[in-house]
Amino acid sequence: MSETMSQREPQDPGRRRLDSWKEIALYLGKDIRTVQRWESRESLPIHRHMHESKGSVFAFPEELDEWKQRRSVTEHDTDDKPTTSEPSIPFPQLSLDRSSARRRLLLLPGIAILSVFAALAVRHSAPPQKPKPIPLRLLAQWHDSKLRRLPLSSRFGPLVASTDERTTYAALPDEGVIAEIGVIDGRLRRRIQTGGRPYQLALKRDGRELIVSDEAQGLYLVDLSSGASRLIRTDGAVSSILLSPNEDRLFLAMAYKGLKVLDLANEQLRTLPGVVCPMSLAADPKNNLLWVSCRCGGPGGRLGHDNIDVLDFATERSVRTVGGPPLVGGHIAVSSDGALVAIDGSDACISPRYDRIGCPPGAYGIVQVFRASDSKHLTTLLTSSPGFLYFTPDNSRLLHTNGKHLSVFETSSFRQVESLEQHIMYAILSPSRQELYTILREPNEWVAAPLNDLRCDFRPEGLYSFHWSADGIFTDLGGSSHGAPHHVEFQPGLLGQAFQFNGSSSFLDSAPGDSAFFLGHNMTYMLWLKPSRSSIEETLLQRIHLNQPDWRMLRRPDGRIELEFPRDNRKPLLLTSVDTTATDHWSHIALVTGQENVQLYLNGKPQGFLSANISDQKGGHFRFGAGFRGGNFAGHMDEVTVHARPFSRQEIQRVEADLRRCHIN
Repeated sequence: MSETMSQREPQDPGRRRLDSWKEIALYLGKDIRTVQRWESRESLPIHRHMHESKGSVFAFPEELDEWKQRRSVTEHDTDDKPTTSEPSIPFPQLSLDRSSARRRLLLLPGIAILSVFAALAVRHSAPPQKPKPIPLRLLAQWHDSKLRRLPLSSRFGPLVASTDERTTYAALPDEGVIAEIGVIDGRLRRRIQTGGRPYQLALKRDGRELIVSDEAQGLYLVDLSSGASRLIRTDGAVSSILLSPNEDRLFLAMAYKGLKVLDLANEQLRTLPGVVCPMSLAADPKNNLLWVSCRCGGPGGRLGHDNIDVLDFATERSVRTVGGPPLVGGHIAVSSDGALVAIDGSDACISPRYDRIGCPPGAYGIVQVFRASDSKHLTTLLTSSPGFLYFTPDNSRLLHTNGKHLSVFETSSFRQVESLEQHIMYAILSPSRQELYTILREPNEWVAAPLNDLRCDFRPEGLYSFHWSADGIFTDLGGSSHGAPHHVEFQPGLLGQAFQFNGSSSFLDSAPGDSAFFLGHNMTYMLWLKPSRSSIEETLLQRIHLNQPDWRMLRRPDGRIELEFPRDNRKPLLLTSVDTTATDHWSHIALVTGQENVQLYLNGKPQGFLSANISDQKGGHFRFGAGFRGGNFAGHMDEVTVHARPFSRQEIQRVEADLRRCHIN
């Protein structure tokens, strides 16, 4: 079990300590994901220091040894299983029976939290199939030239897809219309008139009937073969609808009026007792459970700490109520394997009307993630603003959309791995077609975007501790050397997005003191470069140790790449490329270090060899795009990686050829 140590007695200074996930993983002989899973699921003894903005982990070898003796390590512990991380913000956990849950009705904001759809209908008639693999980087092929677009004439609502993933439906409430859109050609097939203001959508698996909630009147049952619809009045607005697994009932979240059920056979509407202010609904088909996010103050009546109700689909009775962390009745999503539940916290950590207890410093949108089996809170994710949540079909990623950004989190570590600055509101992932269907808010349009080609999925062999993908984030996908940017922006890159440096004030620092990053000997450093000028000498990479310059990589005015290694009271050692880098073209640079030698590669070709010793001193950091002398770099950098072994010439050429074949920008 993990233990938080924020204000405790000091530890014995003579006691050996492992001070990072990397050191702990190295000691146990496993990867970081496996170690994190052991902590979450099997009580691996991990300790934490809680700081103002985040926590750090450590462990004691003797405690790990004792844990290993109690557990038989089996061969099936690989990093392809989901793991979870502990929250960085502690708060009390509540899991209450219905009888003990106190609710207090509070004023709802004027605009109800929107809910979204069961995007792809649950299939119970056929045995579950293993989802097709999806790429590690979902959005790397998002590019104007590859999108299919359909302008929409007015404001839109949620989006649903047919079971065969060949048709999508979008609500246009201002026109009283449902737009039927063909997926393959991206064309509007027909406009289905409902007579009201359609919003929430639920599509039956056979594709014959679409159920539509009206913003004011009730429900429309739309016969998709004829386009005819009929109205069932609900006496109030509906914020979310969801079909039961066998499609005999429709559940309706109606805020003040409670949770209602429509029996589709006789079209009778009834109210389920005890569920107050339901706002968003999500199904856990594996465990036959209905998850309901509410907006009524939550257990104990604390402002900004709403509850989540869990009901059994068959009996329609409460199983448990979950609460504790800050959240305010936002959109809820359940992974298809029934393992994880994510709920958007709405403005619980933004609005001054809430107590903000348990919120991070600053004003953020938040997403709370729970383990579904026992409702244990796993982590708090930070977002730019409230929005909607979706798990990928294989449950390896969690997507968050808010009309400004599409953010992608891994569900093993819950680390953000991508961010796309697009006005995306609703999204559907098609595993069979390897596409993302979405609605953009500005401009109003339907978009089909290809997911990244699996053949172009950058998974470099020997990746040790560092990978800056530059896909809208400054996160190190290989470890913890997250970037500290200074006037660095994102632009279309080699694959997905890239860092853009302005040539004057831009630079990017790695995390200081990461010894795994800076061992120096027997390493491979690689990056892609697209310069935008050739008039001055520019520093590409500078190692800084004890606030003093160490070796650096620069680009000369003639386009050649040069490595410079300082020596005490002597001229520095220089290694200069034979070939040149061209302005406004991508070039691949690789630096391979041995014990006492350095090799330079440019675009897969060897450029020279130098007998030099790259410092293996611990501490310090790297600065990209600037140094202690020379001009700042102007242009783009992408796919910056560090590997824990020297790559061969053939391996470098393969990496260079693979990414060059896949690049789109």
